[in-house]
Amino acid sequence: MNRAVAWIQRNTQGQCIAAVEGTRSYGATITHALTEHQVAVVEAKPPRRKDQAGRGKSDTIDATAAAMSLLPKDITKLLQPRDEGARAALSILSASRARIDAQRTVNRNALSALLRTYDLGMDARKPLSVRPIKQVSRWREHEADTIDQKLARDEAKFLATSIMAADQMLKENSRARSELDEQLAPERKFSSQVRPKGAKQPAFLHLLPASPVR
Repeated sequence: MNRAVAWIQRNTQGQCIAAVEGTRSYGATITHALTEHQVAVVEAKPPRRKDQAGRGKSDTIDATAAAMSLLPKDITKLLQPRDEGARAALSILSASRARIDAQRTVNRNALSALLRTYDLGMDARKPLSVRPIKQVSRWREHEADTIDQKLARDEAKFLATSIMAADQMLKENSRARSELDEQLAPERKFSSQVRPKGAKQPAFLHLLPASPVR
């Protein structure tokens, strides 16, 4: 990545913009390296198949096409938020929320099935609400339980405790996502601004010589 950045610095003067495919996935590494060296990065869409007809496909051709496709566009609509760390964190939190919620649903279903199968003193004919789940999480051993009831009670307590822990994690996740949303709000506002009609395109979009990294 350092070689790519050095190549850009040797071949440009002043400010420039780098068009990178997959800035949040396979292009995240080069995107981070460029932004660390104050090179603005925008997302370049992969070339369409019909546009490649008759001219083949190569890194050189695709890199040139990506740069050319940006030249006539409004610069304010190309710039990406600088805080990629916050965006990456938001993506992680979203994935975590989905995973926690999915496991919580599995645990709730398992707890309901357990309480309906074994006589543990809990009416589970209706969907379980927060209150009965809390009660189950505080259960203690019953001397009168048979061996299967004892194991079922232990498992029910474990599932109820896991559900409550998931509820708390989802609340913390929601707070963290709200904080990140607030951090990104100014940047989203900036990126949504429209350049006044008739304003000139900044003259720092450079069409670079073909690079081995696009």
